Amino acid sequence: MGLVIYPPTLNWSYMRQRPQHMMLQFAKNGHTVLFFNKTCVEGPAVQEVAENLFVVQHPNFFLNEILPQLPSQRDTIYWTSWSRKIPHARLFQTNTLIYDCVDDFPDWEREEQMYAPLADAIVCTADHLKEKMRKLVPQQPIHLIPNGCEYEHFAQVKNQPRLDEIPEIPAHHGPRIGYIGAWAPWVNKKIIQALSREMPEAQFLIIGPNLRSDEPDLGDNVFFLGHKSYETLPFYLRYIDVGIIPFAINRITHSTNPVKVYEYLATGKPVVSTPLPEVLKMKPYVLIADQPNQFVKAIRMALVNLKKNSRKRMSFAKQHRWEKRFEMVNEHILAPRRKEISSNQDGLQKIMQSIYYISTHIPLQHNTVNSYYENMPLEKDPAFIGLPSQGTCYECYFRVSQAELIPADSTRVYLDFDLPLEPQSHEDWQIILSTPIEDWHSDTITYNNRPSVKKIAKMQISHPFSTTVSFDVTQQVMRDHLTRFHLRSTAKRALPLDGVRLTCFQLKK
Repeated sequence: MGLVIYPPTLNWSYMRQRPQHMMLQFAKNGHTVLFFNKTCVEGPAVQEVAENLFVVQHPNFFLNEILPQLPSQRDTIYWTSWSRKIPHARLFQTNTLIYDCVDDFPDWEREEQMYAPLADAIVCTADHLKEKMRKLVPQQPIHLIPNGCEYEHFAQVKNQPRLDEIPEIPAHHGPRIGYIGAWAPWVNKKIIQALSREMPEAQFLIIGPNLRSDEPDLGDNVFFLGHKSYETLPFYLRYIDVGIIPFAINRITHSTNPVKVYEYLATGKPVVSTPLPEVLKMKPYVLIADQPNQFVKAIRMALVNLKKNSRKRMSFAKQHRWEKRFEMVNEHILAPRRKEISSNQDGLQKIMQSIYYISTHIPLQHNTVNSYYENMPLEKDPAFIGLPSQGTCYECYFRVSQAELIPADSTRVYLDFDLPLEPQSHEDWQIILSTPIEDWHSDTITYNNRPSVKKIAKMQISHPFSTTVSFDVTQQVMRDHLTRFHLRSTAKRALPLDGVRLTCFQLKK
C-alpha cells in the first residue's frame, strides 16, 4: 500500500471531522498516512495515533530532516480538502493528487479556480459541489462521496441510561436539546433565541468552539460548553434528548453535508434541522423546520415521540459509516490506480525512526517597536511586524530569558511563530530574521533607540505549507550561543506573531 499525505489544514486534536475519519480509513486499509498538523505542537516530532497513522507535529522539521531520507521513488497519494494546499503536492513527488471538495467558501474561490484543475481526481461531499466542480474542471473525474459517521462510537449511547446531570451545568430534569459543532457565523442565532424564549422548560446545550465575534445573547437556559474531545461526545449525547442543526440557509450551508447529522442519528435520537439541501435527502429520518416557530414545533413533536423510529434512524446511520465511504474511495480512486500505488515499507521505517525526535518549546520575551510612536516604549504591546501604512513600521525584538533552558543535546533548533493571517493569493512578502548586536532594556526600548541588527536569513511568504513559520537557528543557538533575535517584514499590514519560541529537537531512544 502507498503513502498518503494530508497537508496542514487543521490539527488532529481539533474537532473530529471528515479529514481525520478519511485518514483513519486509509490507515485501517494498510496505507501509511502522514497527517500534518496545522500548527506545531510540543512533544514528538511525529506521533503514531493509530496503526499506520502518523501525526506530523512540526511540519517544517519533517520537511527538512525526515522527508529527504525517504525513498525517492515512492508512491504517494496527496489528499487535500483545501485548494490552497494543492501546489504543495510537489514537495512529496506525488503521483496521485486528490482534491476533496467539502465546502463552498467564497474566500477560497479564486484559489480553487487556479488549482483544482491540477488534481488527478476530485471528490465532493454534496451535489451542489459536484455541479460546481463539473463546470470548473469538466475534463477531470469527479465523484460524489458524502460524509458519514463512526457508527459504533455513537450507537453505544442507545444501550446506556440517560444521564441525569453533567458537571458543567445545573441539573435539569426537563427536555434537553443539543447542538454539537462550531458556534460559527452560519448558525442561525435567531432560532436559538426563539427556542430559549418559547421553551423555558427546556435546557439547550452548545458543544463546540466559538468562531463568532458577536455576543451570544441567547437566554439563561442556553449553555456554552465549549470544545469537547471526540471521545467524550457520546457522554454528552447521553444527556441530550434531541439533536439540532440550526443553520442559516446561505451559499456555505447550501453545500454542507453535516457530519453531525449522521452522528446524531447513530444514537437513535430525533434530529431537527433547517432545510439544507443535503439534509432534505434524509427525510423522514430528520425533521425539517425552516422558521424559528417551526423549529419549536418540530422539537416539541420530537420530544413526544422520542423512541419512535429510533431503530430506523440508527439503521439509516449504519448505512453511512465511514467504512462504506472508503469503499467508494477504493472503487473510484484507488482501484483504477492500483498499479501506481505500491508498498512503501522503506519509507515507513524512516517515519518510525522520526518518532524518537522530541521537541521542547522555549518561550521568548518580546518588545515591539513602532515608528509611529518613535519615542514611546511599548513594553506591553503584543508582537507585531510589518508596514501597515505609509511611514509606519512595526519591528519586534526577542530574547531567551533563561539560556540554561535550551537542551545542550539539541540536534536542531528553530525559531517558530504562528502566523494567524495568511497571505492572500495576490500577496507576496518577506519576513527577515536578524540578531541584535547589543542587549536592550524592556522598559526603555523605542523605535528611535532600538539596537542595530545583523541579518541572519529571510523567508519569502506567499503560500506557506504550514501556519507555523520556522527559521532554522541551530548554528546561531548551539554554536554561537545567540539568545537574541529580531524580526521585521515587508508585508503591507501589521502581522500578529503568536507564540514566538525556540523549538529544540532532541533524539531520544
